[in-house]
Amino acid sequence: AVPFNLGVTIRNVGQGAASNLNIVSGQPEIIRNDLDLLVGFKLIGTAVQNSTVLPTFKAAVGDIQPSQTKTVVFDLVSTLRGTMYNFKVNYKYVTPLGDQRLSQVKDITIHSLIRKVEVDFDGIPDWLVNDHPNGANSDFPDRLYTSNGHTYNVTSYDFAESTTLLPTYHNDADETVSMPIKCNNVTSLGWVYMHY
Repeated sequence: AVPFNLGVTIRNVGQGAASNLNIVSGQPEIIRNDLDLLVGFKLIGTAVQNSTVLPTFKAAVGDIQPSQTKTVVFDLVSTLRGTMYNFKVNYKYVTPLGDQRLSQVKDITIHSLIRKVEVDFDGIPDWLVNDHPNGANSDFPDRLYTSNGHTYNVTSYDFAESTTLLPTYHNDADETVSMPIKCNNVTSLGWVYMHY
């Protein structure tokens, strides 16, 4: 089985609270299968913020206060490795009076997720994404979206030459959290993604 994530981050940029927010995701579907191989998908986990909930494609996010961000993660496995294309997002906004015509949703953006990470150690996932998937380095991230609503540029290096490997930090569960590396030929400031 090949694990992968589908992530949703919602940021309230308005002046009032977004109340009783729910996310409903559809199961991935095969559009094209050139080799006619059997492909299966299974939802193995759902989390809202850093709380695991019953694995379902429906997630009750609750209220989002002004300037607050909330994250939902759907963890899935597939019987085959592949690439997802053609994401569609639909939304329905209902005012407190039940009116669906007055939408308060500013915009919806879909990103090509490269890796779920955690950069600020708050227990809530952050996203390394490729916002230019048709570019030369489409398998590498160029942006970092954090759980607190910040966005950063990322410079990616493939097979960077390491000169010094510093100690790896482990958390209480003995999971590797980060690995600071000093490298030659890395000239970028800010966030860097290295693939070996």
